[in-house]
Amino acid sequence: MMTYHDKLRKINAAVEEAAEEIEEKRGYQVAEKFKEELKEILLNNYWTAGTGALGGASGGAAIGGPLGALIGGAIGYFTALDRLNNKIGNLKYKYLSGNE
Repeated sequence: MMTYHDKLRKINAAVEEAAEEIEEKRGYQVAEKFKEELKEILLNNYWTAGTGALGGASGGAAIGGPLGALIGGAIGYFTALDRLNNKIGNLKYKYLSGNE
């Protein structure tokens, strides 16, 4: 099973790889534009991740008490990390294809 830190490492590697690939194929300025848009996504995703964790925790608590809250919160947070990884991939494709 993938841990929280494994997911973060995977996301970090995806960002580094995307930035390098964009810089190679489209140039430094486009890569910088990609990084700026990515910062916005990351800032928004912190709220999404927190909301997902809180929503999962409250739903889990209603069903299964403290353990349900812990499990629900973890599921909400991991789901948000998966969505972030997808957003990074979509953004990478957008900048590599020249549709920025």
